[in-house]
Amino acid sequence: MSANASTFAWGVDHLQQRLQDTLTDPDYEVWWRELQNLANQALITPIPVLTFEVFREFADHGGREEYQRLYFEKRGRIGALAIVSLNTTDDVTCYIEALEEALWDICNEYTWCLPAHLPPSNEGTERAVWEEIDLFAAETAAMVAELYTLFEGRLDTRIMKRIELEVQRRIFKPMSDPEQLFTWETADHNWSAVCGSGCGIAALLLLKSDDPVRGQILERVIGAMDHFLSGYGEDGGCAEGLGYWVYGFGYYTYFVDMLVRYEPEHEWRLRSTKIMKMAAFPEHIHLSEGVFVNFSDSDEEEILPAGLLSRLSEWTGHHYSLPFQMNRLMDDPCRRWAHLIRNVLWADPRYFASTVVPTPFKNVSIYLPDLQWMICKSELPDSQITVALATKGGHNDEPHNHNDLGSFIIHAGGENILSDLGAGLYTQAYFAHGREQILNISSAGHSVPQIDGQEQQSGREAYASVVEPQVWKEKEKEYAVWKVDLTHAYDHQSLHQYTRSLDWQVPIGQEEVTIDCIDQFRFYKNNNLDENHSVSYESSLDTSSFSNQNYTTAPPIIERLISKIKPIVEADQVRWQGRRAEVCLNLLHAQDKVNVEVIEHVDHEGQALVLYRTSIQYLSSIEQRTSRPDIAQSELVSEDVKPQQSEWLDVVVELPFVIRPL
Repeated sequence: MSANASTFAWGVDHLQQRLQDTLTDPDYEVWWRELQNLANQALITPIPVLTFEVFREFADHGGREEYQRLYFEKRGRIGALAIVSLNTTDDVTCYIEALEEALWDICNEYTWCLPAHLPPSNEGTERAVWEEIDLFAAETAAMVAELYTLFEGRLDTRIMKRIELEVQRRIFKPMSDPEQLFTWETADHNWSAVCGSGCGIAALLLLKSDDPVRGQILERVIGAMDHFLSGYGEDGGCAEGLGYWVYGFGYYTYFVDMLVRYEPEHEWRLRSTKIMKMAAFPEHIHLSEGVFVNFSDSDEEEILPAGLLSRLSEWTGHHYSLPFQMNRLMDDPCRRWAHLIRNVLWADPRYFASTVVPTPFKNVSIYLPDLQWMICKSELPDSQITVALATKGGHNDEPHNHNDLGSFIIHAGGENILSDLGAGLYTQAYFAHGREQILNISSAGHSVPQIDGQEQQSGREAYASVVEPQVWKEKEKEYAVWKVDLTHAYDHQSLHQYTRSLDWQVPIGQEEVTIDCIDQFRFYKNNNLDENHSVSYESSLDTSSFSNQNYTTAPPIIERLISKIKPIVEADQVRWQGRRAEVCLNLLHAQDKVNVEVIEHVDHEGQALVLYRTSIQYLSSIEQRTSRPDIAQSELVSEDVKPQQSEWLDVVVELPFVIRPL
């Protein structure tokens, strides 16, 4: 199939006309300029070398950054050269020749896997290292198979043969062997979709329809896709976060879209009710101005692949309120070809919001019951800024888990003012035993309390139970209440029950929103804590008296609030000033100790980051710590049999926030 023919596999007619249309479209100007510059640079710079020294770094020392930098630079080089070559005539040979050299080099790699994804040498696997299939081996296989198809008749026949050989020995051989099974085939997260997609696309493009190997591989891939879908609830939410929604569901879409063109009976896989809800997930968690809810290993700011969203809109009829933006290749640290080619072939501004027509004032509350996430949004009428609250429940053994039950984000004016750290720097330790000591993963890095010096525990037994998600309107206010039982989040012997309630109130027509965070604790009296209890995360606050007590007053509680904005601490309030709005926390008791810790940290890309953890330590033994007369001690729990009042120590802590435009 030549580049001038109908690109049947991608569902696009007349490739050359499509490319020419984008060349003259202002929305694509920056995108094309970047790729042309990268392709020109590839003509004069050597191909990066994956040496043994960088290969061994992960196994020997746990480092992965340098290998991955070179690995993805090589794939980005191929992507830029390929797109530019598609738009050049046969008499311009420099780009196609550079592409051939880069493809030959990829075929020479020892393994297409990342070293961080290879099984340890002491596991005694019988598979050759080049037969291991991880996310990026599968992505590489799909990339070279698509280039083989797009450039048939233009690439040197020896390059074509080499691609066939390498995909055969690295992908088709292990995937057609029923004795060789991969753990990702039954995973209920992004691995099953991405690995399956890469292997499946390669099989669709490189193997003939009557080849029994093709049928064997597709059967396994479709099974993996079913396992992937099982990891999503009926609400369509992705527990791994938006970045992994793009990755897992994106690659699911890329494969199934191509599969349907060869085997139309699979069309239901892109038209079911569940798929429609999964497609709506980014819209549900978009707060404003390209900033999203970023629980788990995700980023606050994402430019979603325009091609993916456009094709999902075609399949599901769902349009997006996001502005149309073409993703630049260098914005993707992994330089993914699958997004790149589909952005230029599929992206269509018709499926996105107009940046000219103003969005009408609205109040929106969304509850995702399977994820146990609630998102409330309101646009203030005069300033026209969006204010939002996002909360989460779930459990502490989710994919890419953080110990963050009951955590919340407060968003205003296009930024998360009280924030979630999202994904940390991926190292060997990040996925190893004891990972909960890492700030991004620990509850110490989230807006949740520390109880008696203890952080939240890890594992499936640490879970939240949503008690009351409600939304209603009363007179001149919009209300939403999210109440969750977090008792099992903490392994504390004296804790009988802990609930958190977040009350969202929007006075209609006014320029402020109030959020009351109400934590209600019930402790046993006179309970000896186990002598092994200890503080699980270092804090600058005094925790020396936090364990091994016979309680006659409630154990110490420290509320923590996480932000990337330095708070201003005053006598009666704490303020976080953003660019266009501020969040104010009223302090109800003068004796409460407020401490702001400045934490020097790094983000997911290893860039320096300064964080602020505001801790409020309740020093007195006051049991009722709220200004709200409507909160009664009897509301703490609802038990079948209530013991005598003397058996309990009840504590109610209120954190009243007000959000206003500046």
